Amino acid sequence: MSRRRSPTRSSDAPAAWLWAPSGRTGPNAVAPGFVTDTEFFGDRATPEFVASRVRRTLTGRPGLPSEIAALVMYAASPEAAYLTGQILHSNGGAALGR
Repeated sequence: MSRRRSPTRSSDAPAAWLWAPSGRTGPNAVAPGFVTDTEFFGDRATPEFVASRVRRTLTGRPGLPSEIAALVMYAASPEAAYLTGQILHSNGGAALGR
C-alpha cells in the first residue's frame, strides 16, 4: 500500500488535529462519484459516456446532487462531531470495481 497522500488528505490533517479536542465537527471532505445534472463533465457527458460511468457502479445508476448534498449536510452537522478528518466517498460502489 502506498504511503502517498492525496492533497485533500494532507490539507485536512492539520485542521483535524487542531479542531478535534474542542469537539467541533472536524474537517471532512466528500468525494462524489458520477453525478448527473451537474456541469462538471460539460460536453463530454454524451449518452455513451454516461452509460460507461453508470456501468462502473454497483447501484447501476448515477448519483443525484441531492444525495451528495445530504452527505455534505450530515458531515457538517453536530451529529457528525466524531467524524474527523475523513474523506467520504459516495460513488455507488464504483470504487469497488465492476
